[in-house]
Parts: sequence; C-alpha cells; structure tokens
Amino acid sequence: SNNKHGIEYAMQVFKATKGAPVLDLNGRNSCVVKVWNERNPVARVGAKALVSYADDCTLRLFEAVRSSQGINTINSANSPIICRQVVCVRAALSISKKKNNCDLSSMDLDDNLVACLIEETQMENDSRSIVIPWMTVISREDLSCAGNEGILDEESVKSFDLRAAIFDHILVGKCSPDDNCTSPYDALHEPLHNYLSIFDGDTSEITISVTPKIIACAKGHFLFHAFISIPQYSEVDDNDDEHTNRIHPPFNGNRLFLFSTCKHGAIVKSVQLDVHPSSVGLFASRPVRQRASETTNAAMCTNVVAIVRNTPLMVSVQVQNNGKIEIKNKLMMEGDQALAFSCTHAVVMSSDIILASNPGPENDCVLHFQSDSKGDAPMSAVFHSVSFGGPGSKLKKLFAIQNDYVVAVVATNTTLNGNGGDDEEHIDFDGHWFGNDEESNTAFVFHIPTRRELYRSELPSDPISVDSLGNTLAINVSSLGFVLTGLDTREIGRISLNERLLDDTIISPSAKTPKPKKKRLVSKTGKKDGFARGMSLRG
Repeated sequence: SNNKHGIEYAMQVFKATKGAPVLDLNGRNSCVVKVWNERNPVARVGAKALVSYADDCTLRLFEAVRSSQGINTINSANSPIICRQVVCVRAALSISKKKNNCDLSSMDLDDNLVACLIEETQMENDSRSIVIPWMTVISREDLSCAGNEGILDEESVKSFDLRAAIFDHILVGKCSPDDNCTSPYDALHEPLHNYLSIFDGDTSEITISVTPKIIACAKGHFLFHAFISIPQYSEVDDNDDEHTNRIHPPFNGNRLFLFSTCKHGAIVKSVQLDVHPSSVGLFASRPVRQRASETTNAAMCTNVVAIVRNTPLMVSVQVQNNGKIEIKNKLMMEGDQALAFSCTHAVVMSSDIILASNPGPENDCVLHFQSDSKGDAPMSAVFHSVSFGGPGSKLKKLFAIQNDYVVAVVATNTTLNGNGGDDEEHIDFDGHWFGNDEESNTAFVFHIPTRRELYRSELPSDPISVDSLGNTLAINVSSLGFVLTGLDTREIGRISLNERLLDDTIISPSAKTPKPKKKRLVSKTGKKDGFARGMSLRG
C-alpha cells in the first residue's frame, strides 16, 4: 500500500527514473536479484541489492537511503526512506562493443567477486549464428566504486570463454577408466578427440548449450551446467581395402562444471548427469563454513540441487582453505520414487531442502520438506509432503525468506475457476474462452520447522524476481520498479542524524580520523591598557 511507502519499504519507480533499466516490453522478467551483504562489521545498518538485467546487459546496485525531502525530517527519529541506484556498469565490457550481441543470462556473487554468465552471438561466414558462453568476473570493490557513469576500465573485468574451457577440461581427462593418469575419466574424451583429429580441430559443428544459471561456491569458484553434443560424422576406413566410409554415431554429454577464477581460470571439477538432452533447473544454498567431523578441516560448503527431467539430484560442493575441492552426492532419486515427485522447483539451504511439484491441472501443488543430514552422509529420501493451491493451480515461483520461511507463488485462472471449467456457454467454437482470461496469483507462506502454512495473500500478475538475506528483502517487479524492505531498510529511517554522521565517519573509505581544530591560545599576561601603564587623562 502507498501509505507504507517510505516507512516499511523503499521503492524506485522505473517509469519516473532517468536511466532506468531497459526491460522486455512483453513482460518477460529477465533479471537476477542478489542482496549485497556488507562485509564491513562496523556499519550499523545497510540495505543494498545487486541486479543483473539481460536486455541491456547491465549490473545495477540499489541502496535504501534516508530522504532529504520534507520538513524537519533530517533530525527526526523516523525519516522517509527511498531507493536509489548507486552503480550501473555494463557486464560485457571486455567481450563485445556491440550491445545487441550479448545477453546477460545470470549473475551471482561471493565475498569478493561478482560473476556474470553472458551469451554472445557471433555470425559465421555462411550466415550462421553461433552462441559463445562467457563468464565475466568483477571484484566487488571495483564494482561498488564504478558509480552510475559506469567508470570501469577493461582491466577490472576478467572474461573467460566457457566453450574453450569445456573443451580443454574434456581433452585432459583419461581416455579410459584404466588409464593411470591423475585426471578423472570422462566418457567424452575419446569421441571428442577423434572428431577433432578428423576435422583438424574445427569445433563449429559441436553444440554446447549452457543453462542460464550460475552458482557461487566460495573462494572464486562458480558452478554451471552445459550440454555437449558431438554430431554424427563419417571417415574413410584405411584398414579396409575398399576404403569404405565408417559412420560415427552422435555422442552427447550432460555435465555440471565447477570453474575456478584463480590465476588464468579453468574448470577444476565436473559431475556427469543424465545423457539425454533436456532442460536442467539449478538451485543452490549460499556457501556456509562447515566441518564434516572433528578430524576433518572446515570447508565452505554449497548444497546444489539439479532437476533433470523432473528428477532431483543433490550434491555438496566443498572448497577448503588449502584449495582442495570435493563434490559429493547427497541425494539421488531413481525409478518410481523419482516419478512420484516430478519436481519443478526447489529451495536449498545449508540445513533444509524443499522440493516442489506440480503434478497436473487436476491436482494440487505439493511441497516436500526434508532436513539435511550432518556431515557427509547422504540425505534420506523420505520427505514430509504438504498439498496446497487447489486443483488447476500452477506453481510459478518458490523462494525462501531468512532460514525459517518459504514462499510459494501460485497462479490460477480466474475464468476457469469462476465459470466452472467446461461450461459450453463460455467456450467458443475454436476452443478459445470468451471474456477476460486472466491469472490470479496467490503467495503461500510456510513455516519450515513446523511445515505449516502461516499466511496467504493475493499478488498482482506481474513477474517478480526475489532474493532474501538476513534482514533484507529485495524484489524487482517486472518493468515497474525495484523494492527494498525488511528490518535493515526500516532501521535506516529510524537512526538519528548524529548517528548517521558517525557511521559515515567510521566507514569512510580513507578510514582517517579528522584532525581536531586547534584552539586559540589566550595569553595569561594580556596587554595592559594605557591607564595601567600610568597614563593620565591629559596624555
């Protein structure tokens, strides 16, 4: 509601803002939101969020600040808060000078770096287009100092060709499981090596499709998924006297790749998935420091769920301080158990996992709750299931707020629900519905520890992107605007001016204490006047 604007939340309206992000006019919500957690423990309060926009390939940092408008608002205990854009940079600065050639498909950040997944479209000589996946990396310090002018030199943005990195990782693997080399065996090694030897290293016909999602796994490591397809080809069999053509069938691979941005950048680990080409949904927790046992070293652990053909697979990516990396399986479903879940969305945290399934138009939506096991032991495949939404509902979005709440946004067709489904009076001859066929969105809030529904509320049909961390909730609402809310946002308007000035002094970039002004020294033996020196009235 508007009466809460400036008190409970801060909002920037794109239509009324100069230099606002360019978004798809069709309502496609092509952006990624990440709360910008402050690493400075001295700062009292702060609410920031980083957003990547695919259509104009920009990174924008939004911040909630106190408003200077109004009478006596500066020194009051409660001042209005507004949302302003403090940084705007182009993420594909070092890849292509043409803005229309690049799409910013995903973004994530760790404690030091911001990584972007960018798809560059290049035209071949025969008028064919090929999509090259890139990863660009910018330090958080450089990004926060860029400003709205986007002052960022090309040396501050590191770019990595993921297509070339995938080829290099596969070719250094073992040719067979029996090889004695230290590199792990990859079934794609021999087919790729044979193909490149026949076509003199030409890789233009090999298809590499990267899923538009990147996941931060701490210490400069980022996870992504790619599908590799080597086409069918033929070669002349020299061992045959008749020199017949030998047909090589196509060969496919489905992989999770862990990319390290250290030094020159390279893929350091990979996980094989189902070989069938299909869309893969990636969902992950934030990296958390954990210790599997008293005898093992602590590591930054990131739980990742990959949903392949509605079947969930959960792995734990562990990055230790000494650089050792392990990827361990935590959950795998097969057969009838996987078919019963038919997952479409997931929320993953350090201690809980929530899977969501949408069985069909005649069934309810279902949430499946499970707590993560301690240490490296696999998770139990027995979940606690809760139905909600009613028949005809469709799950659109699933996200967590803090560590105790999960929100499911469900869409229902108002025309179908209001007219009873198959009423012939409301169906046209060509199968289309008369009247207004709109969707109604409802947000269901569940308490994770008790697995119970706490609250539900109607939402507009505009697509949203949401992220939550600590006491900050950030929301991008379609092409309408950006919202920051939560306890940290509200506290910004409650602190007094003196406290705000104190914070600005403490967290100033120079970190220098201002020198106190020197006081004027007054001589104790002041200058005597004329009468004190013995002068008379006559002079």
